[in-house]
This record gives sequence, C-alpha cells and structure tokens, in this order.
Amino acid sequence: MAKLPNLYRRGNIWRYRRRVPHDIQDNIGRKEFLKSLNTADYSTAVRRYRTVCNEVEQIITEARGVVLNDNSGWSTLIHKSDTHDPQIKAPPLSDVDGLRTLIKTVVEEVLEVHTPKKPSITLDDLYQRYMDDPARNRSKKTVMTYQSVYNVLIDIFGADKPIADIDREDCRQFMDVVRHLPANARKKFPKKSLVKISAIARERKMKPMAPLTINKYVNKLSAMLNWAVDEELLDHNPAIGLKVADPVHAQDKRLPFSEHQLTKIFTALSDKSGAEFWVPYIGLYNGLRLNEICQLNVEDIIVRDKVWCFNITRETDRGVDDKVLKTKASERIVPIHPQLLELGFMRYLKQFERKPRGKLFPDIRVGTTGYRSDIFSKWFARFLKSIDADGDRTSFHSFRHNFRDALREADVRHEIAMLLGGWSDGSRGKSVQMFYGKGYTMKVVLEELAKVRYVV
Repeated sequence: MAKLPNLYRRGNIWRYRRRVPHDIQDNIGRKEFLKSLNTADYSTAVRRYRTVCNEVEQIITEARGVVLNDNSGWSTLIHKSDTHDPQIKAPPLSDVDGLRTLIKTVVEEVLEVHTPKKPSITLDDLYQRYMDDPARNRSKKTVMTYQSVYNVLIDIFGADKPIADIDREDCRQFMDVVRHLPANARKKFPKKSLVKISAIARERKMKPMAPLTINKYVNKLSAMLNWAVDEELLDHNPAIGLKVADPVHAQDKRLPFSEHQLTKIFTALSDKSGAEFWVPYIGLYNGLRLNEICQLNVEDIIVRDKVWCFNITRETDRGVDDKVLKTKASERIVPIHPQLLELGFMRYLKQFERKPRGKLFPDIRVGTTGYRSDIFSKWFARFLKSIDADGDRTSFHSFRHNFRDALREADVRHEIAMLLGGWSDGSRGKSVQMFYGKGYTMKVVLEELAKVRYVV
C-alpha cells in the first residue's frame, strides 16, 4: 500500500501534517497545518485524513488564487458559500487584512471540526477496563504491581479524575512521589497515604526503592495510558519516555560468585537434601533462572533425542498449572548437565515414579506474589550469610553470570549458548527459538553444554 503524503504516526496516534507553501504563508497565517486524527487504527486514520486533506488542499488552492492587484486589493475572493459558517462575510476587495482573517478562520475551523472527542473516562474506569482486558495475561506479581501503581494514582489525583486531564506534569508528579517511596512503604507507615509517606521519606532521607522498581511503576502507568490511546480514549500518552536514571549499569547489578564463594557454598550443601541441595546445583550447571527451577513439574523432566532434558515451558499436562516465564525466549528444552547426573539427579527423580503429577521440588512453597522463587530466594540469602559467603552484588542470580562466563570460556557456539540460557539474540533481534528449529539435536547441544566446568 502506497504511503499517503502528510500522514504520519507519532507514538500510537496517526496525525496529519501539511506544510504551507512559502509564498502563501502570510495569507493563511501559519507555516503548516497540524492535526491529530485521534486514532491508532490505520483505516480510521485514512478516512479522517482524506476529509482533512481535501479541505486543507482547498484552502491552499483558494489562497493561491488570492493575489494582490497593484497593492490595492484582491482580484479573487473566497465567497460566503465556500466557508463552513454562513455568518462569515467575504470582505470587500480593498480589505486585505479582512480576507486574511477569513482564510485563517476557515483554517481553524477545518482543524477543529473533525473527529469529535469522546467523553473522558476516569482513572478508576481506566484501571478497571485495562485490568479486565481479556487479551492480556498477567502473573499475580504483575497484578500486584499494577495495584500499587493504582494506589499511588488515586492518592494523588483521586479516582474520579478524567484521564483526558492527565498531562505530562501529572505524570512527573506521579514519578516524583514514587521515587521517594521507601520499600514496604505501607508496612512502615500503615495509617498514612502514599503521598504523605513519600514526603516523610524525602524529609528523613530514607532509602528509596531501586531505580529499576521506580521505572517499573512508571512503565506500568505508561502501559495503561498506551492502552487508552489504542482504545481511542486518549489522544496521546503523556508518560512516554519518563524514567529515572539508574546509576548502576545493568552489567554491574549482579556479579558472578568468586571461586572462594562457590567452594563455600557447595561444601556447605553437602549435608543438604531436596530443593536446598539441587536448586543451587541446577542454577550453576544449567544456568536456569531461579523461578524456572522452582516451578518445574515432574513431567518437565523429559527425554529428547535419547537425552535427559529440562523442559522449560508454561504448558502443563499433568502437573501443577502455575508456571510463568520471563520472556518468549525462556521457553526451551535443554539437556541436563552430566555433572548433575553424576551427583545422582536421576535417583532423586526416581522417588516420583508413583506420583508424577506434582512438583519436582514440592518442599518449595508459593510466595505471596505467586512465585515459588520468592521463598527460596530468601532462604538462599540467609544461607549465604550463615556460611559467610554473601558479598556485594551477589545472589542466587549470580549463578547465571557464572554460567554465562563458563560458556564463553568453553567457547560454546553462540546459538547454543543463547538457547541454553534462554536469552534472546539481541544482535539479530530474533528469539533463540529460531536456532533450535535449524537442526541442533539435543545430542549436539549436550556436547556443548558438557564443556561447562567449574572448580568446585
């Protein structure tokens, strides 16, 4: 489909822009026509575009026909019948300024009469409609974050604020309140509003939430406003691009465990069993995310190409249906590292032969957010501290950094490394699923994974 001239998209909204030819800018009184078409739908935008475009081109045509005659008057007039308002009178030939005023009036009318606005809904309406949208699937943790965002919005603006009245300054005010809130604000100040808590925390110089968390709140607000734009409830999203700077670079947020830490950790694990023993080992040798490990069902241990594998998937056949994954690339099948088999993983699995419908680690309870990793993460942090293996910027997630470094040191093929870790291939903008479909068998992947070794 050919691109329509002067039609462009800004954010999610289609707009019309037409530059006024230089020689008639004085007559029309502007350098360009600019009009939001108030829709994110292309076919609707085209219909509205044609109406506005035709009238603007008519104005330009008529303005070109209006020429000064010996600097004394106009040789051509726009007649009363050419305007939208029958009350607009065509000025006399000698009234140059009057005719210019007439043209400006018609221009303003063209830019205002089209695409009438719908009545604005309230913040409360927006939240309820957005959260009820059947096209969106959210984890319990995500729903809790949206609820927190809603609580801040209501504290600041009230439930009845029309969303059409929300502007950039309001969004900045929201961000300013959030960026001074301490962690667990409601628990620390149960009887105060979030706005008041933010002011108290700022005054007392309390440690605020991490920049990543603050930006998560702002992103959730922006997501709701984007949805309103897509639903043609808003003309544009005033929260686009808002964020706080994060002084810590992404690659420095977590560090791999040192050899000294790894030795302490796995020496101390020798007297553990169940999840406490296996979850750290799987994190180190297979590089799985903590929640990917904690939510495994027994049925997720499968054989593919005669190789025992972890099936990292949202799908559930017989087991507990509560699994969530971080990204689309997270869904993958990976061989179980040979070191885990040597440690007796298949013996551990054998105990579930008569009860194959449950969790692989049934002793891990579900946290309040719906993630099983929450409980285990807190236990592991206490465990590190108890054996004097805790350190700056290290946590369970550090195992994935160890795993990534081990893949590099072993010179594991890039495509297979991305598959093993469930990482998307940003350099190509493609999911690692693309590579699995190009012929790597699990035997080949296992050969590469077996190169991953540690001094533990």
